[in-house]
Amino acid sequence: MKRPKSGASKVGRDITERKSAERALRESAGRMRALIETAVDGAILIDARGVVLMFNPACEKLFGYFAEEVIGKNVKMLMPEPYRHEHDGYIANYLDSRKPKIIGIGREVLGLRADGSTFPMDLSVGEAKHQGGGSIFVGIIRDITSRKRTEADLQQTRAELARAARVATLVELTAAIAHEVHQPLTGLVTSANASLRWLTAEPPNLDAARRSIERMVGAGTRAGEVMGRLRNLVRRTPSQKELLNINETILEAFALVDSEIHRNNISPQAELATELPLVWGDRVQLQQVILNLVTNAVEAMSGGDHAQRNLMVSSAKDGSSGVLVTVRDSGTGLDEVALSRLFEVFFTTKAHGMGIGLAVSRTIIQAHGGRLWATPNQPQGATFQFTLPSKGE
Repeated sequence: MKRPKSGASKVGRDITERKSAERALRESAGRMRALIETAVDGAILIDARGVVLMFNPACEKLFGYFAEEVIGKNVKMLMPEPYRHEHDGYIANYLDSRKPKIIGIGREVLGLRADGSTFPMDLSVGEAKHQGGGSIFVGIIRDITSRKRTEADLQQTRAELARAARVATLVELTAAIAHEVHQPLTGLVTSANASLRWLTAEPPNLDAARRSIERMVGAGTRAGEVMGRLRNLVRRTPSQKELLNINETILEAFALVDSEIHRNNISPQAELATELPLVWGDRVQLQQVILNLVTNAVEAMSGGDHAQRNLMVSSAKDGSSGVLVTVRDSGTGLDEVALSRLFEVFFTTKAHGMGIGLAVSRTIIQAHGGRLWATPNQPQGATFQFTLPSKGE
């Protein structure tokens, strides 16, 4: 018997290995298809031109299309603008360079349903090579409508809590606010009576009457400014950020508690640095933080027998481009227990406090990219400080 030639043996082995590899590839493709078809999340397979190759049942539920309505068509039919335009650029980049810029993991985009409605989704995209050497892309889609709704509800709750904290602070300052409004109104009436006297005199003193009327305008303007500040503090509007001079914000907040400071025989001092960088923030929210810290300082010094009642508010640069605001008092101070729990919701050292002012203040500062903390003073009192990044940061 003749032995088979070595070349024939090699060809036979090559055929066997190729068939084994093809069988393994088919089995792998079958397992992949089964995995995609049974996946809880939406899974979509597209080629390098954006044509849909596979559309699993979870995608059918998400988008409201049957698979046969989508397969063979461009994936852009599932995208609202501007994502269609972005996808065109992505495909063009791939066809030109063959170096796709993969979208990556966990990108939030909008999906377009068959009925024309949109929904938020988390999209992850990866590239794979098929047998012919070309690229296919697998997209994993998760509907995040409920998550976005929960986030919106949480944001609304935080906003309501912040507003409640502002209102609670204003309730505590009712007497000071009444005095703040009463002063310009009293001046308005006094100047009006004086103006009448000057006008009815023989002969009328028009210059004196004009000066009285000018004082009336000034008093009315001051009363309007006070009411405007109060209205801003209790308004129910979304956060509105802008470029701010923190010194102006400090002075605006200080104006609301000026009468309360003097009523309690407190000596105020402001050390506001010049040429501070502007910060990007919500004026009302930052006023709320400063107002809360100053009010707490006033209350800490108003009770008990304090030989010195000193309140100091300062601003300074924090590092190369940030801002540091400090509120220092000579009040009752902070013990270790209070210091460790000071910013917890509903924890308070006041007899009738709500325990939300400092917690909300820290949340506001953190939302602005800053930090709020407290330290005890020696020999007495407390210091509260917060930082804010500049617009550039």
